[in-house]
Amino acid sequence: MNRKPYIPASLAASALLLGGVQGAAAEGLLGKRYASVLVGQVQTNNEHLEPYDDAFFAVEAKVNAPVSEHVDLAFRYGRETLEGTSHGHRLEESEGVYLGSATYHFQPHNHHYNPYLRARAGLTRIEVEGAHDSEEDEFTYAVAAGADFGVGEHAAVAPEVAYHVVGGEGQVIAAAEANYWFTHRVFGLAKAEYRSEHDDVGYFAGGGVRF
Repeated sequence: MNRKPYIPASLAASALLLGGVQGAAAEGLLGKRYASVLVGQVQTNNEHLEPYDDAFFAVEAKVNAPVSEHVDLAFRYGRETLEGTSHGHRLEESEGVYLGSATYHFQPHNHHYNPYLRARAGLTRIEVEGAHDSEEDEFTYAVAAGADFGVGEHAAVAPEVAYHVVGGEGQVIAAAEANYWFTHRVFGLAKAEYRSEHDDVGYFAGGGVRF
């Protein structure tokens, strides 16, 4: 089975050109000091994993801090786990990702539209338990472009396109993250993303606290 979700990365990329969006007042997460957690799943089309299960359980934690008017630094930890049994053989595969990032956003005082560039670097640890156990640490880096768009009085959405490399193998990741401010400090989060290597699609939900 090979699902082909139609999520054109060009839509997210072209959104960066739509400056001057009017009628929005909410703030995104750029330039904020916060901590957040997301939980979700990643549907995979990897033919080697689908006989065991077609989805990873995923969790992600992030801490973000502005260091100047235009620059944010962040640390993110993510873990994705898949396990199952096929023809009597059990497999458990997990990927732990440790990434630091630096983000430069161009219009920090514009709550309608704030484009950004982002660089990430860190480590991905891949662990496999099954017929052949293994553990590998791979250098990981990514470059990304995106923008925060205010939507109404309490929400914002941030489309992003990234080129993500793990151990020398790269893929395009197109994502969109939305945040909703319940109070000045507490917000909800939802994220969807598409990964080009195996046509994987991820869905996440969670929240965070500004401090």
